[in-house]
Amino acid sequence: MSTADDGLPGRRLPPDVNRAALGRRDHGFFDREGSPRGQRDLAHARLPWTGTRPRRVGSATVHDRTLGLSRTTTMWPAHTPPALARGRDIRRRAADIINDLRTHPRPDPTRPTVAPGRLLPALHETATHVRGKPARGQLAVVRRIAVSHRLESAMFLDVAFGVGTLIARASAPPAAGRRVVRPGRAEGRASLNALHGANLPLALDTYLARAHLRDSIPVADPDLPRLWLLANALTHGIPAEVILTEPAAVHGPDAAIHPQRADLVGWHGMSHAVAELDAAVLTAAEGRRWLAHAQPGRGDTVLLALGVLHATHPTLAAQLVLRGPGQVRLADLQTVAHRFPPPAHPVELTDTALKAVCDRNGWLLGTPDERHHRELVERVLPDTMTGEIRSRLAHGDSAALADAVRHAAPSDADLDARTHRWDPAAEDAVQVRQLLGEASREAHARFAGWHITPHPTRAVAFLGRFPDRVLRRALAVDPQELRPPTPAGPAPPRPEPSIPLPDLPAWPGPPIPGM
Repeated sequence: MSTADDGLPGRRLPPDVNRAALGRRDHGFFDREGSPRGQRDLAHARLPWTGTRPRRVGSATVHDRTLGLSRTTTMWPAHTPPALARGRDIRRRAADIINDLRTHPRPDPTRPTVAPGRLLPALHETATHVRGKPARGQLAVVRRIAVSHRLESAMFLDVAFGVGTLIARASAPPAAGRRVVRPGRAEGRASLNALHGANLPLALDTYLARAHLRDSIPVADPDLPRLWLLANALTHGIPAEVILTEPAAVHGPDAAIHPQRADLVGWHGMSHAVAELDAAVLTAAEGRRWLAHAQPGRGDTVLLALGVLHATHPTLAAQLVLRGPGQVRLADLQTVAHRFPPPAHPVELTDTALKAVCDRNGWLLGTPDERHHRELVERVLPDTMTGEIRSRLAHGDSAALADAVRHAAPSDADLDARTHRWDPAAEDAVQVRQLLGEASREAHARFAGWHITPHPTRAVAFLGRFPDRVLRRALAVDPQELRPPTPAGPAPPRPEPSIPLPDLPAWPGPPIPGM
């Protein structure tokens, strides 16, 4: 998808890492030409730690979300303008597309901006006054209640219908094969009738939490497949409207597995992704100006220089770190920075540079093992959806579910152990990735003013990338919980226990008076 990335001074430039190696969490840093390797030889290791692909498509490869992504061939052939020969024209056209993506209007939110504390009393009053009335009379009552509570009528109508529909579907699903009798006109709407006698606080919190997650789907986190698709669109000049509305077409043998890619359709989080790419380009440019005049002596100078290099040439930065402690000199970094100039525009970032963006933010990579990890994380979602978390989501607290999942879900080490127990990542690769991640984040903050807070765990990254799956897996409602608790009445009197008395012998003495 791009040209050769980088290499060490005085050594042959290694070829750019191919598609499967980019999915590895170690950047494919372990080559066969003298650099340290993983716990197994790279040529014979299994996916995803190897840079090769199996000839036959297996069950794991089907779930590789990076298949079929290439920058050399346009993925929107019907909307591709004539190719531009000069790099300046390509950058100018890409800049226009980026500006259109940033100014493209976002969809209106579905979650009401009113606090749940104002909606709940109005719902209780609605449940009391609309049951059994004709549909037209119900609408008039709901509008009158909205005005009395100083709520917008259209908004409160949507909330009342949404909460009632949630209760009706959860508490009384139609039986299979049984004819469903629709209520008559005089009976009113079934969704509004379902409000009567239901657990309205739980139903309202669930409705608002679902609406909050639906609003987060169009602005979900980027990941490596989305960045590669965006790079393809910018390289070939695809208009912003086409990127957001039409899926990309996959070419070649991978089209049999993923004929189309709709990762960018309806995704309005591209403005944040483009800002990350701009920050990487600015960090590389400003950092190289600083590096040209940096003086040795401070211990963090070398680390900061490695962070600058990692912004656009991550493989080279990793190879330098793998030399060992104390073996990386500032003069070597200055020579390398002079030899490999930074890109002038985000469209010129290489594939490995885009993967480095995901690594420093904790975004997903689209590898097959992530699907298995996602299923392991989704198993704990129903247990984490407590009443407190549901209420925080209803109030618009985006970090509520992430805080709960962070402590309840398996850690990254546990997920890797369950998937690659016989072929784990090399320890030096993990340490290099952590060191370069911290160094590159510090370089972004120092030279671009861009502060990055990465996802603490992969489980939290799944929530940020797939909020729609959380919507289906975690926010299910038990029909028994939607019914209000039966009020406890006075306890019935307990009957006195009847104890059988034994037969006593006759009184041997004289008769007792009064007996």
